[in-house]
Amino acid sequence: MRQPSDRRSDSEPGPAWFARLRVGPALALVRRSHPRGAAAGIAITLIQGLLPVLLLYTTRRVVDAVASAGMAVSRDAAFRQALIWIGAAAGCVLLSAVAGLAGALAREITGQAVTDSVLEAIHEKAMAMDYAFFEDPHAKDILHRAQSQAPYRPAGVVQSLGQIAQNAISLIGVGVLLLAFHWGLTVLLIAAAAPSLWIRFRHSERVFAWQRKQTAAERRSMYLSWLLTTDLHAKEVRAFGLGPYLGRQFSAIRSELRKERSRMAVDRSIAEAKAQVVSLVPLVGVLALIGYQAVGGALSVGAMVMFYQAFMRGQAGVHDLADGIARLYDDNLFLTSLDELMALEPAPRPAPGGAGATFAQALTLDGVGFRYPDSQRKVLTDIRLTIRPGEKVALVGHNGCGKTTLVKLLLRLYDPTEGEIRWDGVDSQHLDPDSVRRLVGVVFQDYGCYNTTASENIAYGDVRAEANRERIERAARLSGADAFLSSLPHGYDSMLGKWFDDGEQISIGQWQKVALARALMREAPIVLLDEPTSAMDPYAERAFFRRLLASASDRTIILISHRLATVKMVDRIVFMENGRITESGSHEELVRRDGGYARMFVALGESDA
Repeated sequence: MRQPSDRRSDSEPGPAWFARLRVGPALALVRRSHPRGAAAGIAITLIQGLLPVLLLYTTRRVVDAVASAGMAVSRDAAFRQALIWIGAAAGCVLLSAVAGLAGALAREITGQAVTDSVLEAIHEKAMAMDYAFFEDPHAKDILHRAQSQAPYRPAGVVQSLGQIAQNAISLIGVGVLLLAFHWGLTVLLIAAAAPSLWIRFRHSERVFAWQRKQTAAERRSMYLSWLLTTDLHAKEVRAFGLGPYLGRQFSAIRSELRKERSRMAVDRSIAEAKAQVVSLVPLVGVLALIGYQAVGGALSVGAMVMFYQAFMRGQAGVHDLADGIARLYDDNLFLTSLDELMALEPAPRPAPGGAGATFAQALTLDGVGFRYPDSQRKVLTDIRLTIRPGEKVALVGHNGCGKTTLVKLLLRLYDPTEGEIRWDGVDSQHLDPDSVRRLVGVVFQDYGCYNTTASENIAYGDVRAEANRERIERAARLSGADAFLSSLPHGYDSMLGKWFDDGEQISIGQWQKVALARALMREAPIVLLDEPTSAMDPYAERAFFRRLLASASDRTIILISHRLATVKMVDRIVFMENGRITESGSHEELVRRDGGYARMFVALGESDA
């Protein structure tokens, strides 16, 4: 997996803040996610931005009409004139209320669409990544930063863009009004808001850098919370009395994180309070100037009211604009994390125009060696093995000898660091990983127990045939799962597990049979079984393998097992020690050789089984 470089490691804002505002990418994200909502939002925002300016103007005309009514020849005519402007002002207020409701609705709907779009993009990226991605702590940090904020940050982008656009339009109108009085008022408006805006940017950068630094601690606290609240480890947590211990660890981590957040929040509040005091200076000066001009007769009462309200509204608008920009900046720091995730590339990549994998002749491992990323320890060394269609092969060896790692290589979850794995003579690194995996039905040691219906659990082996109940039931009969699934209250439509209503709890051995059925559902030419019957009793295990061998004579079976009764049924046994193949042959041949295989089963007391 290719890692992106860390784009910023310092905690100071510096000149990078403007580049990170990234209005263009934010707009593009909204437009892609909900084009109609984006168009409606633009229209409503334009109306919302212009209405405050119109209200200022109509308010001036109302005040002037009322003020001049006493000197008018016809007071009724003057009052009717005032009523017209009062009606216009009321219309502006009503339209503003309607536009506000419509804008809030449009932003909520668009925000939901953007959030869903971002979550879907994260899911697609995670599924496109190779298996190494999920075993890399650095990659998990990147995923956590993107995933933890995805439910609310995209909607915040929509809100911030709307807030910026609306206030920008209003400020342009207010600025035009203030220019009629003096150009300096506009400059003072911006200058008054600058300190607060800078403080917001600085705080956002500081929080962003801190969050990146503390991602591992955040994930650790979430992991502890998961241990305390899910069913996967519930038995051990209670049996060993781990609840208080894990709870204390969680509280200690969250306490430290909370102290840091609180300290940054206090620093920000103090700095913003100072900025507010500074902004009062131009406000007092401007209000004094407007009052002086009105007393001297240079301004009408209506004009004084308009300029006074315009400046006050302008100052609030500049503050809101600065707040919107700061929020967008803050939200776009999330988009940086999202971009960081999207920039990752999976390691196993097919060559351009690479063909799909086939298995008509042989699967060959030629000098295969492997070490995990960021590790110098070799897990596999010089593995040489050829498996032909229809052959039944068992991989046997002590724990840690490399059997499960070999399974990962066969499935292209990793690529060899040495040698080649060839499918019908073609190096797997030149093949599409998905085409390789379609050739294999697999049961892992840590198989999945999905809290879905029994039918769906099995159909996951080949979702293209999820509606084919006949295939589902045939796979269940072959694995031995049909007997207990048929007896459930709703048969194959029964929910398994206890996460959702009406779920049926089944035993570990029964879950293993469901997992076996899932592997057999694929009807692939190779069935790869990693300790597939470890949770079954000996009778169920023997019955399963007899059914499998009888019904899958044309399939290749690669079996990992420590049970001699099972291993004796295959054509060839491959014995592994310390990441190498040291012996290969039938059970009888290896016993007569009196090597590692024979010693292993003598030690287990199974040499005469």
